[in-house]
Amino acid sequence: CGDINECAPNSGRGPCDQACTNTMGSFYCSCNPGYTKNGGQCPLAPDCARCDHGGTCVDKVNGFSCRCPAGYTGRRCEVDIDDCASQPCQNGGTCKDGVTSFTCACAVGISGALC
Repeated sequence: CGDINECAPNSGRGPCDQACTNTMGSFYCSCNPGYTKNGGQCPLAPDCARCDHGGTCVDKVNGFSCRCPAGYTGRRCEVDIDDCASQPCQNGGTCKDGVTSFTCACAVGISGALC
């Protein structure tokens, strides 16, 4: 008697939402990071719906963490990193923070990227 691969249909996912592992006489469903297993379904983990600015959620036992895109930090990627914190503008120039960048507004008669 041979084993039936329950994972074969549905592009190898079988009855599972994301990933299926065939076992002798049965199968096992698993989910990608950031998703919670609920039977064969893999809904987004409740905590993982909270990463801001396109951050990637990593589901962990009793919690989560966010991998933030460039320019953001914080538990949920909610903080824009202040590119003006080092006071890069010179000669009285005013720094305007952007995401992963800044611009300097120079005083009258002064020019250049950093004034």
